[in-house]
Amino acid sequence: MDIENNFIGEFMDDLAYITDSSESSNEEEEVNAKQVRTYRRSKLIPFYKTRKDIFTFFEEEKLIKTFIFDRTSIEFILSII
Repeated sequence: MDIENNFIGEFMDDLAYITDSSESSNEEEEVNAKQVRTYRRSKLIPFYKTRKDIFTFFEEEKLIKTFIFDRTSIEFILSII
């Protein structure tokens, strides 16, 4: 009977260790993931700093097809804004 109780006790200790370590590792993973997200967020460049000038991508015909305005009209609208 002592051997069975000892075996069950060791099993329960092992089970508790596995359960406790997995919970703590999950918490550690969550903390690490949060730190990584915070770091990545701090390195993001605001979108307005990465915008490209549309005139470098579009030729005159493509501007008119896409925006229904020519280059001069778009520049005028931009000056108003």
